[in-house]
Amino acid sequence: LAVPRTFGDRDLRPVIVKFRKMATTSGPEGQGREGVWAKAAGNTLSQFDTEEERRWTGGFTFVQGADPQLGLFDDYMKHDKNLGVLAVSDDLEWGEEVRRVGLCVDAVNKLRPRPRFFAVCGDFVHAWPANVKGGQQRDAQLSDLRRAFGRLHADIAIVCVCGNHDVGNSPTPETVRKYRDEFGDDFFSFWCAGVKFIVVNSQYYHDDGRVPAESGEHAAWLDRELAEIESSGCRHAVVFQHIPWFLETPDEDDTYFSIRKERRLEMLEKLRLAGVRKVFAGHYHREAGGFYKELEQVVTTAIGCQIGPDGPSVKLVSVCEDDITHSNIHFMPDGECIKEHL
Repeated sequence: LAVPRTFGDRDLRPVIVKFRKMATTSGPEGQGREGVWAKAAGNTLSQFDTEEERRWTGGFTFVQGADPQLGLFDDYMKHDKNLGVLAVSDDLEWGEEVRRVGLCVDAVNKLRPRPRFFAVCGDFVHAWPANVKGGQQRDAQLSDLRRAFGRLHADIAIVCVCGNHDVGNSPTPETVRKYRDEFGDDFFSFWCAGVKFIVVNSQYYHDDGRVPAESGEHAAWLDRELAEIESSGCRHAVVFQHIPWFLETPDEDDTYFSIRKERRLEMLEKLRLAGVRKVFAGHYHREAGGFYKELEQVVTTAIGCQIGPDGPSVKLVSVCEDDITHSNIHFMPDGECIKEHL
């Protein structure tokens, strides 16, 4: 247990977290409804009126998180914290992740002013979409996830961002269709108070070998969206995705947790030239991030299972006329996370 587990030169040893069976809190917000999810269609979100939201109306906040991934914590423990052998066991439990989502929702509901939306950057559950044997497990995880998030205040829409556990590490047309049935479009844009938000499917940059048509459609759509940034006069342009372009520096070596350099640098420059200044992502289950010139890559740790010493948290993002800033909301009670490595 004292042996470090690494991925390249990156420490993968987890934080030990007190584990309890499913125990969610109760409260007046939402009461378990499922209608809070903003399901994209036609590459946009109907919850945000495009014409009305194009106008800058003053500062606002939103919340960004990632990786609730119901089931990972138990799978991780059963496989002795070895990421290389995880295959999604048949007998997983996910009460701890449900509890953490509940604590997160409680914290977000208390925020004032109320955030306009909550962007969840992928990996909603742990069970793979293409795993026929695990189909019932995935359905159960999704049902519990929706109930847990259903207590979010009705005025805070959940913006769904596609992750690798949502369409597979190597997506297929079938897994993409399944995701669209479950969550809506896997790429889309929307406006909020004069700011343009672009949601991309980062799996197309990771491995699009089996989805060339979907990836080509995504690329053409993104080019149109980026061209609109300058012509629209938006106050800011922000991108949400699951896999970050990089973890610390744009020229770092390739790892499982970032986009390959050959695609990374080309896309970073394209985003920067278009006017994007913030890219929010997850996937790493730890805090990270850095800058490519004036573009900031923000990597937010997981709502669920941690693979580092940060503890579960989400970002509170403040949008001002001339800047966008962010800070962490640590929603676990004091003493819940033990900063001790295996």
